[in-house]
Amino acid sequence: MRIPPYSLVFLLLISTSAFAQRGGPPSLITTRLTTVHRHGQTFLTWSDADTAIVKAYRVLRHTEPITADNVSDATILAPDVKPASAADYISAATHGDRRGFVIADRGEPLRPNGGLYVHTVTRTGDAAYAILSLDADANAVGEIEPGNNSLTQTLHELLAPIEPVFTEEERNETGVAHVYTHWVDETMHPREGTAYRFGVALRDDHRPEQQNALLVRLHGAGGRYGTRALDRPGWVALYPDMRNVNYQSDIEPSFNGNGSNFWFGLNSNFYDKTDPFGGININYGERRVLWTIRWVIARYNIDPNRIHIEGGSMGGYGSLSIALRNPDLFASVYASVPPVDFHRMSDYGNKIAAANWGPRNANILTNEGIGIYDRADLVTYVRNHPEVDFPLIFTLHGKQDDLITWQGAPLFFDIMQKTRHALIATWSEGGHAGPKGSHYNRPDVFDEIDIKTQRRDQSYPAITYASTNDDPGRTRDQGAPHGQLNALVEWTDTVDLPNAYAVTLRPRNSRAVDTTADVTPRRLQRFHLTPGQKLTFRNLDLTTAKVVQQGKLTVNKHGLATVEKARIAPGGNRLFIERQD
Repeated sequence: MRIPPYSLVFLLLISTSAFAQRGGPPSLITTRLTTVHRHGQTFLTWSDADTAIVKAYRVLRHTEPITADNVSDATILAPDVKPASAADYISAATHGDRRGFVIADRGEPLRPNGGLYVHTVTRTGDAAYAILSLDADANAVGEIEPGNNSLTQTLHELLAPIEPVFTEEERNETGVAHVYTHWVDETMHPREGTAYRFGVALRDDHRPEQQNALLVRLHGAGGRYGTRALDRPGWVALYPDMRNVNYQSDIEPSFNGNGSNFWFGLNSNFYDKTDPFGGININYGERRVLWTIRWVIARYNIDPNRIHIEGGSMGGYGSLSIALRNPDLFASVYASVPPVDFHRMSDYGNKIAAANWGPRNANILTNEGIGIYDRADLVTYVRNHPEVDFPLIFTLHGKQDDLITWQGAPLFFDIMQKTRHALIATWSEGGHAGPKGSHYNRPDVFDEIDIKTQRRDQSYPAITYASTNDDPGRTRDQGAPHGQLNALVEWTDTVDLPNAYAVTLRPRNSRAVDTTADVTPRRLQRFHLTPGQKLTFRNLDLTTAKVVQQGKLTVNKHGLATVEKARIAPGGNRLFIERQD
C-alpha cells in the first residue's frame, strides 16, 4: 500500500502551560530509530514522541532513505502502531509485570515505554525505514527527520528462515523451560509483527544427543503457554500460546484478549472495527502451531515418529482438528471435553466462535473455500475422509457439560466407528470444568490407557463396535452416565509384512471377559492394500491354540479391510490377515 500525497500537519500552537510542564515544546516525532536484521526479520526500535497529541505511528519502508521528498512513495508496513509497543504485553498478561520485550537471545529487555515493530522480509534486498507520528484522527504530524525518525542509510535484508527469540529460562519441578518469543508474519496473524510466546520444557535428565518424543499441549480458552516438564524420561513438552487477540468484539466482549479462536484463526478483517468480518476466515492459528512444532522438531532433536498432541476444551478441539488435518505429523491425540462441531454448542460457546469468525448464519468462507462453520465440523470432516489414516484418538467428555453440550459427542463416536477409524472414547458424569468437571466419576479404565506409546511408523488396529462398549445415549439423560467405547481392548506384537499382517488382541489389563470387536488394520507400513483385493484371515485363541474364526475379506473402495466381530478371549487372540493366492 502506498501513501497518497498529502501535506503533513504541523502543530504551531501549543499552550504555554504545556511548555511549562515539559520544560519546552513537546516533540511530535519519534527519535533514535534503529534497526537490527537477523534470520529474515528486521527489528525496528525507537523512542516514542513525548506528547499526548501523538496517538499512533505509521511504519514506512522504502528502497532508499525516506525523506520529505519521497515519503509519499514509501510502503506502509503498519498503519497504526500504538505508543509503548515495546512493552511486553504477553508478560503483562501472564505475570502482571511491566517490562519491555527481549529481542535478542537472553538479552536485556527494551524500555517498555518505547517503540518496537518487527517486519518479516519477503525478498533479499536493501531497505530503509521511517516512523511517522499520527494524531487521534490518523493525520500525520511532525516532519520526517533523517537520523531521528528516519534511517539515513539503507539496511541489507536477507530472505531467511525465521528464528524465535530465546527470551528467558524458567525452572520447574522436574527441569527447565526455554521460553521463546515468535514475531509472526502476515501468514500467521492478520497483523504482521504480532508477538506470540511458547515454552519448551525439558527434564533435568534431558539428553540432547538422542532423539526425544514430543508432547504438544494446547491450552483452553483464557489459558497461556506452559513451562512444566513431563514426568517421563525422553520427552520434550511444547506449550504454544493462543492469547494475542486484542480486538474486543461486540458479540462477546468478555473474551477480549484471550485468544478464544479454537486454535484455528481469525477473519482477515478482524481489526477493522468498521467491518471486522468483511474478509475471509484464515487458519492463522493452525499455521503458527504447525510452524512452531516443526521448528521444535529441528531445534530439539525430536523423533518425528513420536509426536503427540493433546488439549482440553478449546485446546481439545484444536488438538483434534490439527491432528485430523495433519495425520502424517502425529502418532496420537488426546482431547478432553472438546467440541466436535459448532452446530450443537451452547449459546455461550457459539458467541465465542462468532466473536472471531462472524455470525453462524453468514458462515463466512475460509481460505480453503468452504464456510467456517462447515470447516469446523469435525463430524463431517471424518465422514468425508474414511481413507485417511488418522492418528490414534483418545477422548474424554463430561456428559453434563453445559458449555460444549453432549449432543455432538455421540455423533463423533458414531462416525469414527462407521468410517473404521481408531477411537477410544470415555465419558464421565461431570461437566466442563471445576470440582465436578470432566474427571468427575469418570470410568476406571480411563487411568489405564496410555496412547503415548504409539508410534507414527507402526501400524495399529482400529477397534470399533466392541461388544463391551457402553451406551453413550443421544442426550445427557440417556445411556450410561459414565462409560467407554473400545477402551477395553488392547493390542500388542503387531507384524506388518508385505504379504501378511498379524496382531495380538486382549481384554485390557487381563480382564476376565469375552468380547468381540471389528478390527481394521490402519497406518499400514508394508502390508499395503488396494480396493478389490482378496484376503484371508484366521483368528487363533492363544489359550487353546485353536483357530476360532477364519474367512475371506475384500478390500473396500477406501483401501480398508475389516474383520467383523473378531472374538477376543480373556487369554488373548492372535489375528492373522494374508493376501489370497
